[in-house]
Amino acid sequence: MFYTTEIGGEIGLEKLKDICKSRIYLLHHLSFLKSVTEIQSWVTENWNLVEELVLNDGKDTISHNILLILSAINPEFRSLFVKGETALFLYRLCLDLSYSHVAKSFQELLQYFVTKNNDSELLTLIKKIIDKNLIRHYFDKHRKDELELQTNQFQREEDCGSFNVDVCFQLLPKLVASRSVVIKRGVINLACMHHVYLFKQIFTILLEKRLKSYIENDPYVVKVFNKEVDDQRTKSFFKYLENYNSDLINTLYKRSPNNSLSVLNIINIEKESVKFPSCMKAIYKKLIKVEKLGHNQRFNFSLFLKDAGMSMSQANQFWQKKYSNIKGSGKSSSLWEERKHKYSYSVKHLYGQAGSRRNYKTAPCSALFSQNICAFSNSDIEDLTLPPGGNKSDYSSKNEPRASTSTSQDNFSSQPSGSRQYLTCCARFEQQDKPFSSPLQLYKLKNGD
Repeated sequence: MFYTTEIGGEIGLEKLKDICKSRIYLLHHLSFLKSVTEIQSWVTENWNLVEELVLNDGKDTISHNILLILSAINPEFRSLFVKGETALFLYRLCLDLSYSHVAKSFQELLQYFVTKNNDSELLTLIKKIIDKNLIRHYFDKHRKDELELQTNQFQREEDCGSFNVDVCFQLLPKLVASRSVVIKRGVINLACMHHVYLFKQIFTILLEKRLKSYIENDPYVVKVFNKEVDDQRTKSFFKYLENYNSDLINTLYKRSPNNSLSVLNIINIEKESVKFPSCMKAIYKKLIKVEKLGHNQRFNFSLFLKDAGMSMSQANQFWQKKYSNIKGSGKSSSLWEERKHKYSYSVKHLYGQAGSRRNYKTAPCSALFSQNICAFSNSDIEDLTLPPGGNKSDYSSKNEPRASTSTSQDNFSSQPSGSRQYLTCCARFEQQDKPFSSPLQLYKLKNGD
């Protein structure tokens, strides 16, 4: 849990690469999520990808220590490493590990500070935590299934006062800045409602100390990268991890090279879905509700995600994640397990990597209207959240729309006005006065393009 114990053994280079790549992938996602319950949901949905790391065994320790070395030679990776590892620690503390496992980890941490670290202040604090049974109290009274990472608000009980612990104020900067605690002569008498934050701080401080100590001891890998030692095998291994991290950043965070839209991925799609056109938003909401899509819905939504910037590998993970939550009709536990070859092939086909290798594009609004995918294909708009002051009759494609206040709305399509009312209704609903003829174009407009 604190990675203070040494391990031995052998592992193949390719296996080492795989578990380190999985951990980098894990850290990127954990650093983005806001709460322990969000982390729990993500870990459950991606268990096959991170199982070896979350189990807190030898592979977890090996990959953690390798990435600590990577942090030493790559300062840009360092902040992600600390943030992601801290999030994993909180998930384990708040939801995953048993009391006996956590208590044993604190005992190992105490031994580490007694034998290998000269920080007397932290040593004294860890002794207090163990001697006052703060871990036992946390598990018995305060561990919850839903625990926000940044708030950690618990109701104090009358018998909790005896579990307060004196802590130097420098160890708790966020609590001090938010004025959540009282400082007396540089010391905070910390109530148990803040103990999770205290445990997290101990982990983070220890991690930063270990990293600093590694760098200051003139390590072998740093010498390799400084060309003081010629070891191409070691250099190529860490270069491989650096390149993987860079590629992952380009996939998850960077903007599309073809346009100014943010690249869609399984991390940011929830946030980006707020700006989806109503037709695509309705399809996405069905997936959130764990409902299977019809063929046309899945086909058109996949193309929308593709043209909005989602990579093929991310698209495959997206459908695996969503359809793994839907029960299959046969013996398989999920729809994805039952039809994963079909859905994986479908993704490759739509991305032009299988079958006819055709370059499919997002369908125009006219095609979506004819397939009843357009939100304004009929007069039933009960599921739409109307803009402030809007009336349902204003957005029915069966009603003649009011005269537009914008001349650009008259140029949405070359079709006769009677057949393009849905475009005018959609434009009014989305509060757009610029012309568009597909959900992708509308999405770009909503992003300011």
